Amino acid sequence: MEHFTPVQDIDGLVDDARISYAQGRTRSASWREQQLRALYRFTIKEEDALTAAVHMDLRKSPAETVIFEIGFVRNAIIYALEHLHDWMNPTKVCGGSLAFALDRCEIRNDPLGVVLIIGTWNYPIYLSLSPLVSAIAAGNAVVMKFSELAPHTSLALYSLLPKYMDPTSIKYVYGDIPQSSKLLEMPFGLIFYTGNATVARVVMQAAAKHLTPVVLELGGKSPVIVDKQTDVQSTVKRILWAKIINAGQASTTDPITCVAPDHVYVHKSIAQDFYAYVPTAIKELLGDNPAASDVYPRLINRRHFERLEKVLGDQLKVAGTEIVHGGQMNSNDLFISPTVLRGVSADATIHPIMDGEIFGPILPIIEYSDIEDVFAAIREIGLWAPDQVLNKFVNDSKTPLALYPFSSNQKFIDRVIKNVPSGNVVANDLILSLAVDSLPFGGMGESGMGAYHGKFGFDAFTKSRAVMIRPNSLEILNKIRYQQVSFNRKKAPYHIVCWLLFRHMPSRFMLNVRRLSMWTKRAVGGLGLPLAVVLGIMIGYFLPRH
Repeated sequence: MEHFTPVQDIDGLVDDARISYAQGRTRSASWREQQLRALYRFTIKEEDALTAAVHMDLRKSPAETVIFEIGFVRNAIIYALEHLHDWMNPTKVCGGSLAFALDRCEIRNDPLGVVLIIGTWNYPIYLSLSPLVSAIAAGNAVVMKFSELAPHTSLALYSLLPKYMDPTSIKYVYGDIPQSSKLLEMPFGLIFYTGNATVARVVMQAAAKHLTPVVLELGGKSPVIVDKQTDVQSTVKRILWAKIINAGQASTTDPITCVAPDHVYVHKSIAQDFYAYVPTAIKELLGDNPAASDVYPRLINRRHFERLEKVLGDQLKVAGTEIVHGGQMNSNDLFISPTVLRGVSADATIHPIMDGEIFGPILPIIEYSDIEDVFAAIREIGLWAPDQVLNKFVNDSKTPLALYPFSSNQKFIDRVIKNVPSGNVVANDLILSLAVDSLPFGGMGESGMGAYHGKFGFDAFTKSRAVMIRPNSLEILNKIRYQQVSFNRKKAPYHIVCWLLFRHMPSRFMLNVRRLSMWTKRAVGGLGLPLAVVLGIMIGYFLPRH
């Protein structure tokens, strides 16, 4: 592709970023604030260009792009600016015993250096720029790799971002496998990858050669579990809204991650009401003709369309499967209408729709009577291996990125959360936890490694560094420490050192204490704290502090 970054230029780009970081350019609070504000200006001034580019790639409406991509990035920037100085300040901690009463113990957050961010295509703005916010706030130099599968958006980011951001510390690469392979050959302070588990394994193998840490934002077959005690109409509408966003391309079956609902477990007692409201909800969301709706996106490419066409066709061949609503397709327009299925079970050997993530606007409904059957079904399709020794699915354990219980009964919600591990949980709604920057976002197992957003993103891009600063004077206090080799463990100095350093007495001393009367034991135990307080006050009053 003519706009791809030449592979031979990548070494120079990364070297420039290393030089900038080595000069300390990115570490100051002022640089971080300037870059975050510049990124915010970018989202304001280039909003029209960005929404147009996303529309060309995914047929998303400008409103959806502004709300779920650009708006989320702006929120992340504002949150980071509000908390940046608090995050950067060292965290003071207690030394833990009198021996360290005069020391300053703290945790400092150091940048990791030059970090690599590999973006993806289904939310090409948000999933590229949100980790960039965290990397900048943490004081790193950054190399960004944009996805070739969203060419218009990636080209817009590639060409427009350098006009706003520091050109020496933030570098950009646009391309496909050759560019990605070249980047993965190089050492970085961190690799932040958004995509699928197959490519994530390649990333981890490459990172292992340099002992590079990684954050992996992957996916999972995210279930919705609907209790009989729920408002059926609002539940149906919220679920379908989440499935319609980005035409259901908010999960991972190919190079993508996010949190779209994959399938729904509905209690049998409300199943008919659930099905009955589906057409009404879709009409309210998209109008009479979803194909003519300005707010309904298309699939990213023909390969994904053909995959979904096949999996739906195979599922409809299974006895008992019915289309509740939808099923219309147009290959020329890469259009598949929101399609709800009934008569499906969680058994992927019989129902192909349950074999892997759907990653499209097809939503199977699975009826249940006993919630324990749901938990068992989730284990059987490989989402969770509760017995890490005996369960035959342990090697294929796929913890979902998101879990969505719906109920007006808090005990039911708590029970689901307790029994189904996941990266994130939203109860009685879907997806919206992404907008809360004070919450971590990340998976576990097949759905990811590490987390980000807000302070969690800052932590992901920094190293927590233990710092102890001791006074350079008062050498007399070290006399006992230097004489430890000559201590007689039956003598008092030995017990004192143990008490000062470790806040406990040696076992032999405690055995002797056990022989004393109960009154003596209480006296010894009761005097310990007052004596420690008095000693600390005396030290603080008479001795100079550093």
